Amino acid sequence: MTQLAPRYDDLYRIGLAALAVDDDDVEEAAAELSEEWDLRDLPAAMEALYEARRASGLRVYELEDRSGVSFNAGHAWLNGHRSAHLSCFVAVAQTLGFETLLRKKDNPAVCFDLSRTAEVMQALNKAREESGMFTTELRERSGVSMSSFYSWLRRYRDPTIGKLVFVADALGFDVIMRRKLK
Repeated sequence: MTQLAPRYDDLYRIGLAALAVDDDDVEEAAAELSEEWDLRDLPAAMEALYEARRASGLRVYELEDRSGVSFNAGHAWLNGHRSAHLSCFVAVAQTLGFETLLRKKDNPAVCFDLSRTAEVMQALNKAREESGMFTTELRERSGVSMSSFYSWLRRYRDPTIGKLVFVADALGFDVIMRRKLK
């Protein structure tokens, strides 16, 4: 499984910012680096994506062309009328300069890129097995049926962000979105 390296480059950039003359520069750099969204609060993440699109000057049809996700889908997610499927949400986030990650709660250095769905699902299943959790217990804790979990694991279907968050939370992971480093 591919794990993302810890963000030592973040620490380096904070260090460089600390050398700045003005304390406001340090605070601004730290705020930029700590900007992330917990996808349990999907409306806040959607709002961040919306603002990023507007700030970039990217038109809706350009975002649609670059990400491969229709404007109608994004609009339905933003208004809460439809759940975002993982692959579509990730495509929009990446297009707008964000990364989406599955991150271990008790060891934040252990992260998995959500664009690698197979690895994410293997990591979740491995965590379930290592904890000794039976599938019935995972279903009770997450509210997600085991047929759904296994269809995601086998890549027959794509999970929605909401259901993935429930499973991840039950297994000790956070699902986050953060800005990519420039």
